[in-house]
Amino acid sequence: MARSVGARDGLATERRYTTRVLPVGVLRGVRDALLRRPGGAGRAGAIVAGVAAAAGGYVWGTVRARGKRAPFETPVGGDHAESGAVGAVPARERAAA
Repeated sequence: MARSVGARDGLATERRYTTRVLPVGVLRGVRDALLRRPGGAGRAGAIVAGVAAAAGGYVWGTVRARGKRAPFETPVGGDHAESGAVGAVPARERAAA
């Protein structure tokens, strides 16, 4: 999805959820913990841990993808170079030919 509409628009829903819904969940969990309601601190901690794990995975994947990506030639019939479309030739293979 992000490739077809761009990363910014493709991740808009996730960004909105992360910046609006999850903080409210953390605050409610902290409030419940302060009011000595069961599960409040655990819920807040689980949300924070989940967001941290997702962010770490995103950073890890982005760094790995950038390190392994080779520039591709645009294949005949469209701009599908980044997707590894059939007919795309890495620059290092073009140079060796």
